[in-house]
Amino acid sequence: MQLFRENRFWILTSLETIFLGLTFSDPKPYLKPIVGDPSWIGLVDIPPFSFALVLVGIVCLTMCLTPLSKFGLSIVTFLLSLVWIFSSIVFIVHDLNMPGFFIAYPHIDATLSTFVAIRITVEAVFGTKYYERRT
Repeated sequence: MQLFRENRFWILTSLETIFLGLTFSDPKPYLKPIVGDPSWIGLVDIPPFSFALVLVGIVCLTMCLTPLSKFGLSIVTFLLSLVWIFSSIVFIVHDLNMPGFFIAYPHIDATLSTFVAIRITVEAVFGTKYYERRT
């Protein structure tokens, strides 16, 4: 129970990453192609990408179920930041290319992934004091 209390943020973010990968694993495309979208936007709809997301989530979850060292925390932070920042960029670029898109009303996937990326960044900057005292 103490381990979950210490690593709760990273455990829950790892689970979110696993479920993001499972969302993209659906055989039908998640993002509808739009004229003007860069080719890398389509990466989220290929099966290896969803597998990689699930794998990153499982690796981070496994690491978080053991006491995290400062180095382990750096790996978890980097992997989860990479996934969520990339996802938010993909969704934002996709939304910006939509015809009739109004900047004040992005889609829910862009909004949520951006807030998760911001939450990870804030936790990485301000929430690691416990790990610095412990090592």
